[in-house]
Amino acid sequence: MCNGELLSSFLDVWSLRFSLLNMSRAVGETKRVYFSTLVHLQIDPNDQWMKDLPADIKMKNFNERLSYEITSFGNLDISDADLIFFAVHRHGHYFLVCFNVKERKVQVIDNKELPADVSKKDKYGNCPHLLIEAFSGYLKTECPTLYVKLQKVAIKYLKLDWANTENVTDCGIYVLRHMETFRGTLQDWQPGFKKNMRLNASFICELRAKYAANLIKWRMNGVRGEVLQAAKKVSKKN
Repeated sequence: MCNGELLSSFLDVWSLRFSLLNMSRAVGETKRVYFSTLVHLQIDPNDQWMKDLPADIKMKNFNERLSYEITSFGNLDISDADLIFFAVHRHGHYFLVCFNVKERKVQVIDNKELPADVSKKDKYGNCPHLLIEAFSGYLKTECPTLYVKLQKVAIKYLKLDWANTENVTDCGIYVLRHMETFRGTLQDWQPGFKKNMRLNASFICELRAKYAANLIKWRMNGVRGEVLQAAKKVSKKN
């Protein structure tokens, strides 16, 4: 956690945590729901054996994973959600796809700037379209109210002032911070990143420590006591 690319499991646990934290939001605050990388991977997998699965099986797996995560949130009602985030792990890189219900947009949020010779199609393939198709198929039977709201959504690739081509290891940290702070619009959105990586170094280090500590101390962490005891022992030795 102190350096290098995050394991997808870390983002997956945080997706659950962010959804649960938002359930206790203040009146009038944006309702946000977060799904793990495992949902998108059912329809756009990295492993060849999953790529070879028939389309109907992939869709079935997508629906089952989505239902499982909603149940994990305590059967959360997503019909009135404002923002629905899907964390994506594709070709070794993390980014976000956000369904902005009020604005009827699907927003792609990525810290990695596109090089001049690379197109959106080259980088993202049909990822956003696949998610729209799969999610709409799920909602049509499981949540008709939200299905109606998300008809004919436009895909928008957000241009972030802090996006760069230099950073190839911290995309998971960017995703966590974007999930934590994004409220549906670029206006007044200040997650704290700078475009210059040298200026970002200490902030990213702080975020790594923050997210690790919060997860260790989380009440749903089954080994919280053991880890905290071990940390105290190390602290005393030093």
